[in-house]
Amino acid sequence: MNLLNDYHRLVSGSSHGLFATGARTGLSLLSGGYRVAIGTRNFLYDSGLKSTYKPPRPTISIGNITLGGTGKTPLVAWLAGQLLTLGHHPGFISRGYKSGKRSHGSSACDEAVCEDGPLNDEGHELALKFGDVPHVQHKKRRRAITELLSRHPATDVLLLDDAFQHRQVSRSLDIVLIDASCPFGYMRIFPRGLLREPVSSLRRADFIIVTHADLVTAEELATLLNDLYKVTPTTPVALACHVPLAIYTRDAGRVPFHLWYKENRHSRLMAFSGIGNPAGFRATLKSSGLAVAGAHVFPDHFDYAKANVASMLDWKADQTDADFLVTTMKDWVKLDAVKTRTPLIALEVGIKFLLGEEELLQAVTAIF
Repeated sequence: MNLLNDYHRLVSGSSHGLFATGARTGLSLLSGGYRVAIGTRNFLYDSGLKSTYKPPRPTISIGNITLGGTGKTPLVAWLAGQLLTLGHHPGFISRGYKSGKRSHGSSACDEAVCEDGPLNDEGHELALKFGDVPHVQHKKRRRAITELLSRHPATDVLLLDDAFQHRQVSRSLDIVLIDASCPFGYMRIFPRGLLREPVSSLRRADFIIVTHADLVTAEELATLLNDLYKVTPTTPVALACHVPLAIYTRDAGRVPFHLWYKENRHSRLMAFSGIGNPAGFRATLKSSGLAVAGAHVFPDHFDYAKANVASMLDWKADQTDADFLVTTMKDWVKLDAVKTRTPLIALEVGIKFLLGEEELLQAVTAIF
């Protein structure tokens, strides 16, 4: 069993036995210390005892309160597209997990480098879509903002990726994403659960977007919305799902999804990914009408360059009689060195709003 699945079974309570019970007890003790640290930190910022840096440009934060994937990158891409359509000049700011100070400001993804190496996987994914939008990654967001604006002074709005917990930088609009399929991380603070901070922290949010809203029942969605209303009754909430936009292939590049599907709708796919929410990826594949014959999960941010996975992926494709190996765009940008016998493709997804898109656009335009 994959370690990620084992961990979810453990913290959700679905795994049983003495070892599981003891492990959960130990994780609860660790969570207590983490909760105290988070609570103290939030108190210092809420009381004004710790100051925040106000960027010289309007700033939009996109984040969540749980570990794992909630679909932030598709939303960041959607926001960038809307801002460009409105005539603005956005810039991306992110921590750059597993990277140091890294930036991008050219039209070629391969040139997405700074002094110490390339952008990470999410950065490269955004660079494929928005090659001319500058992007700086650094664990110190203030330093990243300063660098980006010094290099690209025409930038008039900043998009802070995964920044809800990064309170050193103030923001004009704070957007929080919640995965409908696991909204509150089993209601426990990490590492006993998946919460980065208490659910009450959602009161800081200016806008909440419930993603994967199509993957739960109407009753489950109604319960979630009611729970959100109890926590933060005045915060607007939008509902969204993920939809296929295109298929990337090594031969043809980017192919609109409807055209690829028309030619390959009877194909069988072997899915693999190294992301925070692999179940969401598989669900999106199936909801797109694609036949998923099997799936393999690698750890989040998996480094394919350091692993010999080609033969294993081909073996799994053979075992499932799959016509294609399919992965995410986050994984695709790291697979140049992986040469498989089975054709390798990637699914590009976008965000589709089921409710609240107009309200979100109004909130975005109000910051200028």
